[in-house]
Amino acid sequence: NRQAIIWLSVLLLMIVCMVVVGGMTRLTDSGLSIVEWKPISGVLFPSSREEWLIEFEKYKLIPEFTLVNSDMTIEDFKYIYLWEWGHRQLGRAIGVVWFAGFALLMIKKWIPRGWTIKFLLIGVLVGFQGLIGWWMVYSGLKPGMTDVSSYRLATHLGMAFFIVGLILWYILSLRLNYESLMLNRRSRDQKLYVFMNIYLCALFVQIILGALVAG
Repeated sequence: NRQAIIWLSVLLLMIVCMVVVGGMTRLTDSGLSIVEWKPISGVLFPSSREEWLIEFEKYKLIPEFTLVNSDMTIEDFKYIYLWEWGHRQLGRAIGVVWFAGFALLMIKKWIPRGWTIKFLLIGVLVGFQGLIGWWMVYSGLKPGMTDVSSYRLATHLGMAFFIVGLILWYILSLRLNYESLMLNRRSRDQKLYVFMNIYLCALFVQIILGALVAG
């Protein structure tokens, strides 16, 4: 399972970085700087003054600019644009790493028995997370809105942590063979197991509440 574990570990690290960059995007108020959803052509970064002016004019049409940032210069805009662009590029990179890794494991027949659907599930969730991200951004572009919906923000963050937890669970499971897994389950401390699950659920709820407060 070594190849699959390496692949999953890279994905896990990238998604953790994605959460950190997403947090910085929120703190710098950069999330609404890109007002369009372009999964393919959006990979291109503005390279000339004319292209920057076009992007800035699009930003000027949304409520966040007219109600909050009407004194923003194009240099200020470049700063927030860079954060959101980087956030989206990292999301695209995660999709590419998932697809490339999954395809390689399939071609080389390195996928452990019974794990194909589980690995596919990660790809589906990553793609769905991208849609949730745009659904969140879109809420901040509506009339009278100067930020994204806090409920959609919480959904986006919650899905990120769910994917992180799922991948980590897969990595830990792949590190054990079936016999070791069964022995560990039989010999575990049942009381500690229950308390640990309560703690993890409470931690997850607290993370979601943190997103709602941030919103």
